[in-house]
Amino acid sequence: MKNILIICPYPLNTVPGQRLKYEQYLEYLSLNGFSFQVIPFFTPSGYGILYKKGRTLQKIFITLQGILKRVFDLKKVYK
Repeated sequence: MKNILIICPYPLNTVPGQRLKYEQYLEYLSLNGFSFQVIPFFTPSGYGILYKKGRTLQKIFITLQGILKRVFDLKKVYK
């Protein structure tokens, strides 16, 4: 089985650009012997806050959380 690590900015099924670029192929890949792990920068709850008006401190925290998460995700890239 071949492994694929997808590092993306947004959670699955949230933005059209990702659906057109790769999300539409995930089922096909899994049916053909590929396993994949999707690691979004923003959490689903964080994405929900991202485009709301105001909430500046929450947005800063969510962004810093995403950056810290990416640092820890570097280990997964080498696997």
